[in-house]
Amino acid sequence: MTTATGKMLGCDDDRDRVFIYGLVSILITLFVTVSILIVFRHEALVLTHLMTLRRIRHQARHIRYDVFLSTSVVNEADSAWVCEELLPVLDRSEMTCYWPRRDCVPGCVEMEEASKRLQESASVLVVLSPDYVKSPACLFQFKQAYRQMLKHGRGRLILVCRSSVSRRDVEDAKLRAMVTLRLFYSTARAGHLERLVRELNQFCSEMREKGNMVAHAYEEIAMDEM
Repeated sequence: MTTATGKMLGCDDDRDRVFIYGLVSILITLFVTVSILIVFRHEALVLTHLMTLRRIRHQARHIRYDVFLSTSVVNEADSAWVCEELLPVLDRSEMTCYWPRRDCVPGCVEMEEASKRLQESASVLVVLSPDYVKSPACLFQFKQAYRQMLKHGRGRLILVCRSSVSRRDVEDAKLRAMVTLRLFYSTARAGHLERLVRELNQFCSEMREKGNMVAHAYEEIAMDEM
């Protein structure tokens, strides 16, 4: 009687076929994954920073302003909305705000002043508009805010969209990623402003409390050294 082998029965060929198909599937999956990461690398980076921010404790530091308002200086509609709607709500919540258009000292270098005030702020609120994404000064403020608030975990960065902004019009990669991921509040939706202010107020209260604890600790150390 002839003994049948795997080769004679074609089993080896089937195993080779399965191995090749599996290898090809893995290579295709790897290629698609790498391609997606390359195309959406900035979106992935933004999500990574946001997830990291949720896990770490915000740095306890001296807070002078609860909110730094970043808006276009040429968009009168945004400025009117800030003056007539946003600031009154923040004032009623007893939140301190720095708005360059209102508070910037005449004669100072605006970019240097913005950098200093950002470091003294617990959060940054960006009012997005087509004019904002085209302004070098506004994009400078956004980059500084992103680096300090999200990347270094110093506070919150919040986008508020009042006008439709196309992803194609946004040159800054990280801002474009946030717009693509729709990581912004829309004033067109009922209740968004109230929810935004409520969350901001709670966050800033926690940051002020941490800052006060640090200041008190430094005072106690100074008293012990006297």
